[in-house]
Amino acid sequence: MTVRGRIFLFQIVILALVGLISGLAFATLQLTEEFVRRIDSVHGRFEALAELNGHANNYTEQLAEVLLLGPEQMPDFEAAREAVKTISWRAPLARNSALSDIGAIDTRRRPNSDSSAASTRCLRRSIGPPSDCLASEQRGIQRAS
Repeated sequence: MTVRGRIFLFQIVILALVGLISGLAFATLQLTEEFVRRIDSVHGRFEALAELNGHANNYTEQLAEVLLLGPEQMPDFEAAREAVKTISWRAPLARNSALSDIGAIDTRRRPNSDSSAASTRCLRRSIGPPSDCLASEQRGIQRAS
């Protein structure tokens, strides 16, 4: 083999290695982007749940004040109730978004969808006695069976 042939072969090998390294770098960036997207969606779910938790805590605090101090605390209680109603829709949406980003959601087969929907409806309507929510959840579970 001549010197020119060896140089040409060396250039081909180097070009192949640069192409391989570039392909690996691209694949790594794509994989990293996927993980970042998943982490971001889960973080969004945690933010929505934390906000719902804060509003629910305020709601229970206002409820306790109404029960202890009387009806003059009712406007604050109504404002807290409206805050819980307006934020309660974000938690299921964030959950579904996070699960779909992870790839774990199957819209054809969701065994707990009726019971979680019933509890979400109860939270949105702010039904008084917990027995009403329990009964609606049981009806949802019976329909699913």
